[in-house]
Amino acid sequence: MSTAQQFVVATLIWGTTWIAITFQLGNVAPEASVAYRFLLAGTALFLWAHFKGESLRISRRQHGWMALLGLFYAVNYAFIYRAEMQISSGLVAVAGSAMLLFNIMLSRWLFGSPISRELSIGAGLGVAGIVLVFWPEVAAFSGRDGTLGVAFALIGSFGAACANQVAMRNAKEGLPVLTTNAWWMLWCAGFMFVAVPLSGAQFGFEWSAGYLLSLLYLAIFGSVIAFSCYIALVGKIGAARASYIAVLTPIVALIISTFFEDMQWHVSSVAGVLLIGLGQFLILHGRSKLAAAPVTSTAGKAVNSPANNSANDSEKKTASVTTSSTTIKPATGLAR
Repeated sequence: MSTAQQFVVATLIWGTTWIAITFQLGNVAPEASVAYRFLLAGTALFLWAHFKGESLRISRRQHGWMALLGLFYAVNYAFIYRAEMQISSGLVAVAGSAMLLFNIMLSRWLFGSPISRELSIGAGLGVAGIVLVFWPEVAAFSGRDGTLGVAFALIGSFGAACANQVAMRNAKEGLPVLTTNAWWMLWCAGFMFVAVPLSGAQFGFEWSAGYLLSLLYLAIFGSVIAFSCYIALVGKIGAARASYIAVLTPIVALIISTFFEDMQWHVSSVAGVLLIGLGQFLILHGRSKLAAAPVTSTAGKAVNSPANNSANDSEKKTASVTTSSTTIKPATGLAR
C-alpha cells in the first residue's frame, strides 16, 4: 500500500474500534482483554508468516528491542485504560494529543531530528483542535480524580511516544514490519498478563457473541492490520508525522457517532476539526522534508527511515465521551 493508503486505513480502523471496545468493557478486566487481544494478534501473525514461508527468527539482542517495544505499548494501554476510569475520553483525547509533542522532543533528543516550522505549527494546531473538539469536557475538568486521570493519560501517551521511538529504531535497522509486529505483540500480551494480578484484577473470559466477535475485530483489524500500516508509516514518514493519527481517530469516531448516535456538533467542534485538518496538511505536505537515507530491510527492499519521530487500543484507549447532547465512545490516542 502507498503511504496515503496506509494512513487512511489505520485512521479509519482505529476510528471505529470504539464500537468493538464497548463490547469488551464490563465483566472482564481491561488488562486481561488487552492481553487476550495481543496474544491472538501475535499468534495470527506467526501463522501468517508460516503460511508465507517467512522466518521470524531474530537475535537475542533484537528480542530485547521487541520486549522494550512491547513494554512501552503495555504501559500505554494500561495507563490509558486507567485514565478513562477517572476522566472522560474527551479529556483522555486532549491529554493523549500530547503524544505529538512527546514524539517531536524525543525525536530531537534521540535522533537529532530537526524540528521544522511546518511540523511545529502542525502539531500545535492538532493539539489546539482536539482541545476545541472536546471543549465541554475540558471546561468541566476539576477535582483530584480529574488530575489523577490526566496524569495517567499523559504517562500513557509518553509510553506510546517511547514505543514509537523504538519502532523507529527497528525500522532503521531494517527489521520487517511482520517480524516487528509479531514479536512485540506477544511481548505486550505477556506484560499485560503480568499486569492483571498486579493491578488487583482477576482473569476472566466472556463467551458471549459480542465479546468474542469484538475481540476478533480488535485483534485482526485493530491490531494486525492497523498496526502493520502504522509501523510501516513510522519507517516511511517518521513517528512524529505518523502519530498524527492519534489526533484524527477521535474525529472519525465523532463522525460515526453523528450518524448512529445523533451527536450534535457545535461551533467549537467544527473549528477544532478545521484546525486538525490544517495541522495534518502542514505535517504531511510541508515543504520541509525530514526523510533520512533509506535503509535496506532483511528482505532486500529499501525502507525510507526519516529521522523525525513521535501511545493508543488507541486503541492504542477508549471509553465514553460525553457531549452536551449524547454520549459517545471514540478511540483516543493510540490505545486502539
